Amino acid sequence: MPEMSRMVEIWIFAGLGVMVLLFLMSGMARLYRKAGPHEALIVYGLGGTRVVQGHGTLVLPMVQICRDLSLELMSFDVAPQQDLYTKQGVAVTVEAVAQIKVKSDRESVLTAAEQFSPRAIRSAKR
Repeated sequence: MPEMSRMVEIWIFAGLGVMVLLFLMSGMARLYRKAGPHEALIVYGLGGTRVVQGHGTLVLPMVQICRDLSLELMSFDVAPQQDLYTKQGVAVTVEAVAQIKVKSDRESVLTAAEQFSPRAIRSAKR
């Protein structure tokens, strides 16, 4: 009988250990953010500003913020709100498309993040 109760205790502790391990792994998986092949993650907050490309990183909630930035070719419609006039006074309607691509070096990614992000990263260029 004492052996049986000892075995039950061991199984209970082993089960609790496995549950704690799964809980910790689940928490770490939620904190892990991975950059895709054509994107960059800008992580700022505690520890300064980091640019992550091609791999992943841990982002600590309430201490760090992570924004993703596409590095693919982007197209924008460029059209004035009113007609343009030539030197002869003829009204001309212009329709155009602008294409941009962000270079993948750190400084270019930070500049693009500052220009395109809804909340610009002001202190990123340290």
